[in-house]
Amino acid sequence: MTLNNETRKRFFDAAFLAKTRAYCPVSNYSVGSALLIENGDMVLGCNVENVVHSPAICAERSAFASAISQGYNRSDFKAIAVVGKEGDYTYPCGVCRQVIQEMNPFMDIYIVKNREEYRLTNNKELLPHAFSL
Repeated sequence: MTLNNETRKRFFDAAFLAKTRAYCPVSNYSVGSALLIENGDMVLGCNVENVVHSPAICAERSAFASAISQGYNRSDFKAIAVVGKEGDYTYPCGVCRQVIQEMNPFMDIYIVKNREEYRLTNNKELLPHAFSL
């Protein structure tokens, strides 16, 4: 899915906004994501940590959970943008890659360094031997 410059700017801006909402007292590593929906809506997600690590949730999974709870379906998900450490590329963790596989394995994944620099990838590249039922 090719995004025009205006849509891509709004998409990346949404991910950067989500990053400012992260709750990360343990790692101090904020991550934000924006999930682009078929109709042009964007659902935000951010990492939410806990002193006990297992209850933590990554930004990508946060966005998917929020979208599902708002009534969107897997077929509505077209792309996801992920932003992390300023000036660096932050890729989805292994768990998030598996969730992307289930939500929409064909969606575009934008790994955003800043508002101008990004890498466009997909889950086939990130998780070539994904588990599937």
